[in-house]
Amino acid sequence: MKGTFKPKILLLLVAVVMQVSAVLIPLSGSLSHSYAASSKRSAARSHSKSVPSSVTIPSNVAEAARAYWTPARMKAAIPVNITFHGKPTPPKQPTSIGKPGSAPPVAPKHRSIQTPTGKGTAPIKPSATYPFPYNRFAVPTSDYTQFPYSTIGKVFFTDSLTGSNFVCSGTAVTSTNSSVVDTVGHCVIQRASGNNWYTNWIFCPGYLDGHCQLGEWTARQLWSSTGWFNNGDFEYDYGEAVMNTNNGSTLVDAVGAEGWAYNHPRDQFFHALGYPAEAPFNGERMIECDAPYATDDSPNGVSPAAMGIGCDMTGGSSGGGWLIQFGSARGMVNGHNDYKYDSQPLAMYSPYYGDDWFAVFNSAQQS
Repeated sequence: MKGTFKPKILLLLVAVVMQVSAVLIPLSGSLSHSYAASSKRSAARSHSKSVPSSVTIPSNVAEAARAYWTPARMKAAIPVNITFHGKPTPPKQPTSIGKPGSAPPVAPKHRSIQTPTGKGTAPIKPSATYPFPYNRFAVPTSDYTQFPYSTIGKVFFTDSLTGSNFVCSGTAVTSTNSSVVDTVGHCVIQRASGNNWYTNWIFCPGYLDGHCQLGEWTARQLWSSTGWFNNGDFEYDYGEAVMNTNNGSTLVDAVGAEGWAYNHPRDQFFHALGYPAEAPFNGERMIECDAPYATDDSPNGVSPAAMGIGCDMTGGSSGGGWLIQFGSARGMVNGHNDYKYDSQPLAMYSPYYGDDWFAVFNSAQQS
């Protein structure tokens, strides 16, 4: 099902008491949310039906978003941070895996390709005991415009209900329309809101010190899953954006694309990327956490369970891709920075990329 974005309609903000008795506690009036561990979970259910849905953004509204995002507004945007109180809940039963699928990365057409100078990662021994092992470093700024790091960027948007501006992260990915950014559901539409799609949505690859070095890309469609924006299940916190062309070029032609993989084994080595903006970070630099798969979590009791790795990135990194088989001109998105626990500041969690993720992504790439 699809909707049409109407930016000037005033909506009544209603406190939603969910079927799962989840309690939402906003921090400082922003999209930084804290959830009590005892109240965030639903009654366990094996698999609630989740289907893709979207909103279409008229071209004149999209172009207005480009003008809206001045360097000052970008620097002042509030980093999105989802944090649970308490501890993770392991799933009660193993999650089945469907038929795997993948697509390779795509190099940019309109840029010269150079080998990034980013740090390599020494082997890290996996551990399921917190704190989980990881290696974190700042990506050299000279690599931001070089493939494959050129695919990583910031996401900026406005919550039309509050008028507040926010920032997340995202990744340009291989797609049929050469125009898709993979991110997180809570950075395209409000949790369990039904229809509060965010506005002024742009992607800023190669962001550095208030500047979009590889252009400002406006969205023509936003996609998510009903499991996220109707039910509020973090296991389905998927988000995709379809970008307009920029100066006659598609996003992938201009910056390249990471590949993608779904229904793959959880036991992977991940390269998590994003722009964390809360202490000890400042949002002006791209950060990479390299870590092996560590654990599973069942935040809402639905299948498939989420995955966890070691990583201390903070708010603003939401939506940044977890890449597998990452290296020079290589990499496939297989997760993203999604939520944390206050009892585990050195861990990051992602929904599992299975059939439900692919359904949302495939709808976006075919649009």
